[in-house]
Amino acid sequence: MSKYFTGDLDGDCYILHDILSQLTYKSGTDRYKLCKTSTGNGSILYGNTWRGFLKYDKDGNQVLRTPDPNQKGRYLSKAQTDYPYLMGVAQEFRDLYFPHFQFSHLMLNKNYPVDWHFDKANVGDSYIIAVGDFEGGETELEINGEVHKKDTHNKPFCFNGSIIKHRCGEFTGERYAVVFFKN
Repeated sequence: MSKYFTGDLDGDCYILHDILSQLTYKSGTDRYKLCKTSTGNGSILYGNTWRGFLKYDKDGNQVLRTPDPNQKGRYLSKAQTDYPYLMGVAQEFRDLYFPHFQFSHLMLNKNYPVDWHFDKANVGDSYIIAVGDFEGGETELEINGEVHKKDTHNKPFCFNGSIIKHRCGEFTGERYAVVFFKN
C-alpha cells in the first residue's frame, strides 16, 4: 500500500513537487562552487558524509554533524537529520518507477542550474527526475565531444554521472530535481 504516491507518474510528480517545495535549500561550500545561487535556492545532500565538522560557534567551539549510527566514521547530512521521512518518500517513488535501482543518497536541487561536472564520489548509475512548473532545464550530457539533451521533466532518466560530464541546461520557472545515487 502506498503512503505517498498513487502509481500515476504525472500525478506523483505533482506530489513529489509538493513534498520538495516544503524543504529548506541551502548549498554547502563545495556545491556553491558549481552554481552561485540566490537566497532560497540551492542544492542539499540527503544521506551521510565523511565530513563531520560543520563550523565554529560564536565561542570558537566546533559544531559537528550527528554521527551515523549505522556507519562508523560517517555523519548524517543536515537534510537527513531535518527530514528523516524523506528516505521513505524516495524509496516509494523508486519502487514505483525504477524498482531495480539501489541508492543510498539523494541530491536535492531547487532552481539550481549546476554547471558542467562529474559526480566524482558516485558509484555507477544515478537516476534524475525534475519536477515543477518550468521550461527548459534538460539534463545535458557530453558524450564523445557532443552535447546530448535529455528531458527529465516528470521523466526519470538513468546515466552514469561519474563518467559522463553533465550539467543542467538553462530554464525558466521553478525547477526541482532529485538525483538518486550510490556513494
